Amino acid sequence: MSFPSAIVAWEALKNQRDSGRYPVLEAKQAKLEAKALTLKQEAANSENAYTVRVLCDEYLAGHVCRHRAPKGSAEITRMFNTMLGDMADLPPTAITRAMAFDLIQKYAAISPVQAGKLRCELGAAWDYAMDAGRLPEAAVNWWRLIFHHRVLTTGFSRSALAIRFSRLLD
Repeated sequence: MSFPSAIVAWEALKNQRDSGRYPVLEAKQAKLEAKALTLKQEAANSENAYTVRVLCDEYLAGHVCRHRAPKGSAEITRMFNTMLGDMADLPPTAITRAMAFDLIQKYAAISPVQAGKLRCELGAAWDYAMDAGRLPEAAVNWWRLIFHHRVLTTGFSRSALAIRFSRLLD
């Protein structure tokens, strides 16, 4: 910068200061805002990295493998691997009540007992993530709210069972 242009720039800054603006403080404020924006973007990226699959894996490692028999933990692992589908790649906070309902409804038509177990285990996984602080306090555990006592099996009714036993006794 030449000497005459430096004088012009200095006079412009002096006029700004005299009018009540502080260019140095404004520059520092702009730097702080840029840093805050960068931190916010990093937090958003790390939140996107926390998917339903990661949530379920943490639940499997932190609770299921420690407190259940190997056969039971293998079954829950298989259930999560085969039944979650595309939902596994979504962030847990993006799961809506309708998405949860559709997933359980899809398996309730085929195997109601398995659908009930999936709903129960996903509810426990969400609770585990909330307790660990991996989900925000405002997150909703839809798995505990949908199909509560409504995934019905197609098994025997009590009257059909009574008829069978009465035939055996005759």
